[in-house]
Amino acid sequence: MDASETDAEGKPENTISTLLPMCDGKWNYGTEIHCFISKNESSLDYLDVHVGSCLIDMYSKRKDVMLGRRVFDRMKCRNIVAWTAMIMSYIQNGDCEEALALFWRMQLSDDGKQIHGFVIINEFNHQVSLNNALIDMYCKCGDLSYAKRVFDNDAYCKDEISWSLIIAGYGLHGKGNEAVSLFNGMLQMGIKEGLNIYNSTVTVYGISPIMEACACVADMLGRAGQLDRAGVH
Repeated sequence: MDASETDAEGKPENTISTLLPMCDGKWNYGTEIHCFISKNESSLDYLDVHVGSCLIDMYSKRKDVMLGRRVFDRMKCRNIVAWTAMIMSYIQNGDCEEALALFWRMQLSDDGKQIHGFVIINEFNHQVSLNNALIDMYCKCGDLSYAKRVFDNDAYCKDEISWSLIIAGYGLHGKGNEAVSLFNGMLQMGIKEGLNIYNSTVTVYGISPIMEACACVADMLGRAGQLDRAGVH
């Protein structure tokens, strides 16, 4: 193969992106194609989005995430396919921290909602950390309806962070009634869990408790026969 060999549309990039998936399990061939791309950088649209995504996927399958990330970082432009390929490469290889770090970076590129769609379609919506990341993203963007939609998803078990994020989100955007309604739902989980989440909204997110929330906590403790604890919350 040389840089003059093209597909029917006259684009060598299309030929390359067709060949790469055929290298599944034959990593030497895939590496040779990558070398060819690097050597012909001046005559090719170097790391075309589709070609780059195929390379990332190939390196993910051979568990070489570092090389995949190198490809990702050298891409001149990225679309949702490229972001998804790299994030999923981290997830599939057990590096959730890097996946989430890249997820936060992706938010700045305005592709957050597209990755949300991918998460749903590919049934990763049961993972607590991903759902919490989505809730946090939508709350920060002020899109509370989407944040609530993620939160209401029954496919994953909500943890303390989930409750804290959604309540804090409504509180920060001046939606007091909705925040109190969520707060009441949280308290139904039980005294220990409810108080832990209540306290975290203050200590972690710096949100001062509103009167209605304080009343809810006092009422809960009173009904539980622990009114003496109400004064400290």
